[in-house]
Amino acid sequence: MDLISSAGKGNFIAVRMMDNEELHDKLIRLERENNKLLALLAKKDVSIGKQEQRYKTIFDNIQDVYYETDVKGIILEVSPSVSSFSQYSREELKGKPIAMLYDEPDKWEEYLKRLVTNGKIVDLEVVGHDKDGKRVYGLVNMQLLHDEEGQPYAIVGSFRDITDRKQLENQFKESESRFRFIFETISNIAVRGFTVDGTIKYWNRASEVLYGYTAEEVV
Repeated sequence: MDLISSAGKGNFIAVRMMDNEELHDKLIRLERENNKLLALLAKKDVSIGKQEQRYKTIFDNIQDVYYETDVKGIILEVSPSVSSFSQYSREELKGKPIAMLYDEPDKWEEYLKRLVTNGKIVDLEVVGHDKDGKRVYGLVNMQLLHDEEGQPYAIVGSFRDITDRKQLENQFKESESRFRFIFETISNIAVRGFTVDGTIKYWNRASEVLYGYTAEEVV
C-alpha cells in the first residue's frame, strides 16, 4: 500500500505501507532466522559442554597429580588423584601452602627461585610426606604463567609418585652393599664379575691374592 504524505513547502514523500499478508510473511522469515540462530548457539553450547565434560573426566581420572598455585605457593586447584599418595583430599589442600607436602618445606623457596630464573622445572626429584608422615618420593614439573603485561601470576605443575621405584632402588643398593661386603671379606674364595663381553666389573681381595693383580689394575 502506497501513501503520499506532505513534507511541507509543497513537497511530498511517498510512503510504502505493508499490508497484513506481507507483514505476516516477513515476521515468519524473521522467526525462522531467529530459530536458526538459536539452534546454532545451542549447538555451540552443547559442543562447549561436551568439551568441558571431557576435560573434567580427564582431570578426575588422571593418575599423576595436576596442580595450580599462586606465586606464593598457595594451592588454587589440584586433581583428585592427590589423595592416592598424600591421604589428603582435594578439598583439604585447596588454600593451603604446597610447601606443607615437602619433607623440607624450605626447599620450596629454592625451587621457586629456580622457577623464576628458568620459567620452568622439568623432572625434579623431590621428597615429601603424606598425611600420616610417611615419606613419599616424586618427580615434579612446574611452569610459571605470566599475564599480558609479563607479570607472573600462577604456577601450574604435575607430580608423579615414584615411591615404589625409589624403594626398589634403595633395596637393590642395600643388597649390593651387603653382598659386596661379604665377597670382599671372604679371603679364600676368588670372586670375579664380568659383563657379557668379558669386561671385568668386580674383583675381590681373594682374586688379588690368587692372580696377583689388584682390583684397580683389572677393573
